[in-house]
Amino acid sequence: MNAILALCHFCEQHGPRVLFCTQPFHERNNIIPATISNDTESIAANDSINSELSEVISKSRLKSPTPKFTSTESVDTAGHNDGPSMAKDRCEGCRSLQSSVPGYVSNDLEAKVKYVSSQQPHHDQLYSTVRQACIRSLSSEVCLGREGPIFFGDSDTRYVLSYTFYLQDTKSRGGRRLYSIIVVMMDKIYLLNSWPFLVKHLQNIVKDLQAKAKCVYEEEDKTQPIRPPNVRSCPVPTQRRLQRSRSSAVRSMVDMTGDETLFKSLHLSFTWVLKACSNRLTEKLLEGPPTEDSIVDLEKQEEVVDDFVLVGTEKIADQDNQETSSVADSAIAIGAAMNSFSLTDDTYCSSSNDQIPVFHNLRELYQTMGYHSFHQLAHHVLVGNQIIVQTDSYMITKSIIDCLQVLLPKGCCRIIYYSETYEESWKCNFLGLSKFCSLPKHVLDSEHYALVNVDSPVPTNNVLELSLNPFQGYKVQLFTGQPPMDKASAPKILEKMEKAVANQKLNWLVVEQCLICIKEEWMNKVKVLFTFTKAGGNRSEEDTKKLLQVFGASGEDKKALKFWMTGLSSQYKNHMRQTSKQI
Repeated sequence: MNAILALCHFCEQHGPRVLFCTQPFHERNNIIPATISNDTESIAANDSINSELSEVISKSRLKSPTPKFTSTESVDTAGHNDGPSMAKDRCEGCRSLQSSVPGYVSNDLEAKVKYVSSQQPHHDQLYSTVRQACIRSLSSEVCLGREGPIFFGDSDTRYVLSYTFYLQDTKSRGGRRLYSIIVVMMDKIYLLNSWPFLVKHLQNIVKDLQAKAKCVYEEEDKTQPIRPPNVRSCPVPTQRRLQRSRSSAVRSMVDMTGDETLFKSLHLSFTWVLKACSNRLTEKLLEGPPTEDSIVDLEKQEEVVDDFVLVGTEKIADQDNQETSSVADSAIAIGAAMNSFSLTDDTYCSSSNDQIPVFHNLRELYQTMGYHSFHQLAHHVLVGNQIIVQTDSYMITKSIIDCLQVLLPKGCCRIIYYSETYEESWKCNFLGLSKFCSLPKHVLDSEHYALVNVDSPVPTNNVLELSLNPFQGYKVQLFTGQPPMDKASAPKILEKMEKAVANQKLNWLVVEQCLICIKEEWMNKVKVLFTFTKAGGNRSEEDTKKLLQVFGASGEDKKALKFWMTGLSSQYKNHMRQTSKQI
């Protein structure tokens, strides 16, 4: 934290003065004054300070962990404590450090920062800034009641947080002296954000000083009372003369509090405040709001615990039959998927070897199948038709499904990687089916499915061909009940995705990010359509058509948009329904 923490005092003879200040010096800047003594003798003589650090901090009532510092060293800062002609004008009340111990240094080894405490700042410009802040904090810039925190300053004179307080003293006018602790820095936003932290801990320091001064005041008042104990009104003239005669005797803050190690304690307290405040606020990279996929992932983690579905986590009735499904049926589907994993791990994975190729990304599948077959398969995926994959290898089946699900939001993917029997489309839209299983007649007669069949090649010893093309000899075929479609009848999102996948100039990592952006853009349209149709009440077909024209969607996109509604998170759906009811 690039700030200066200073203790200021209003002297009855010399006016506002800076008593004590602590400032950090970063080693990389190499701006620590050359007069600071770092000799081994002074370090060895002060090794006991480490053991006293926790005790001193606890005495000052700072309820926070202590920083990791090395020894607190006595340093020589002669010539830097006072401004021009200030040394001659200093009295005991204006002086904090004696000539034998003109300052303290604490080394923060982790951050490579030295915290230096002295009578005055070491640079002339900083001295002038702190001096002006001291004058304003003890004269014009005070809060209501003259005790408490206040903020003032500007970009030219720097910004200041000042905490003004009184200490009781039997030898001062009115029985008390005015002090302030100021925090001076250039960053206004940082200082204001640190206001609660700084005010809290400065108040703890002030309370500790006031408690010490009160004990000395009460002890002295018993032996030499300022006024007779029975007099409750204004002091009589003789008493005024007594007060005026005693006010001539100035004394240091050490005498007022009765603490010989007062400024050593203040050095440790000021150092901790600067250190802790700098660690409290850090810069972070904002990545924007969470995507629908990340919210869906969190909801799935809450729903599935130890392979069991928490019944009742989502029970929402929709008018669209594609969106409605019972929780019990979902539990059966997930349980079947879990059981299939345990079976395939033992059967298929054990029989596989390193020579069986797999698809690593969607581009490899695109290149293997060709444009026309991939275009038709991707269209089935985007509109929510069931994709059935039949191969001789579980690893190939899994890799194909993993590649295809990149085209959809995670909330739209219901996957069974392997099954010995056919599973209906309402249970899963991606199904890995055994080669020995045939499809039911009602599926073959339907247009809402696509079958990807992969036949393994005859074993060959041509290692060169296998290394150049892992799927050399493999036959990938697409079967569907839907007639071949032209490019114009496909959703617009499919055209964007195909351009990204087919662009050989783009690395696959770049293509992945591009697909994520395309899906997020499409999900925003889905949210608008869901709010308009589901949460916004009954809408006519003509109104829906006008809405599609507004955000650039055609009739071919409507089927894909409706299917993608099932990928919206439950959190968003519930929020929009509740909002529409309130309106």
